[in-house]
Amino acid sequence: MHPGNKLRIARRSLFITLDDIYIKSKRKISQSKLSRIERGISFPSEQEKKIISRILRVPIEDLFD
Repeated sequence: MHPGNKLRIARRSLFITLDDIYIKSKRKISQSKLSRIERGISFPSEQEKKIISRILRVPIEDLFD
């Protein structure tokens, strides 16, 4: 399972949209980048991993191997 699947599962379990993450990230991660991460096309930087895990309240290592 690529990391995007874990991200999508965590996000959907909280009923959070990609737009919500974009807004809560203070527009540091674009919606298109988030979508590419979820589809396994792009990989997040360390900073983006921290932002996403903070927003979803999930440890980084649980979202990204």
